[in-house]
Amino acid sequence: NFPLDLASVEVPSMNG
Repeated sequence: NFPLDLASVEVPSMNG
């Protein structure tokens, strides 16, 4: 989805 999603892959904490 959003580019932030790609970052969430490295930082699952952002994913919730």
